[in-house]
Amino acid sequence: MNTKVKVYTIEWNWSVDPYDEPSFSRVTVGANPFDVWGDDMDKWTEEQDGFDQTVWHFFEDMDELKSYCKNDGEGEWYIESYEFDHDDDLANIN
Repeated sequence: MNTKVKVYTIEWNWSVDPYDEPSFSRVTVGANPFDVWGDDMDKWTEEQDGFDQTVWHFFEDMDELKSYCKNDGEGEWYIESYEFDHDDDLANIN
């Protein structure tokens, strides 16, 4: 099972009624914590829950992340830019 993720900082906005100022969030590409730690979040450790709370969205791969880099004009959020932050291993967050 893959447990590795790459953490990115994204600048995002809404395609309709965008914010005047940029919004920044963290996302990951790679393993999904629900696959690694299980679906029952009540059984997650405090460290696992804390990691989950700092990540806005989990992408399976870079193609999926890049698919969000298009303003569809339909009110959904989209990524204006992204920057690699660090590698992490969900197996080490316990």
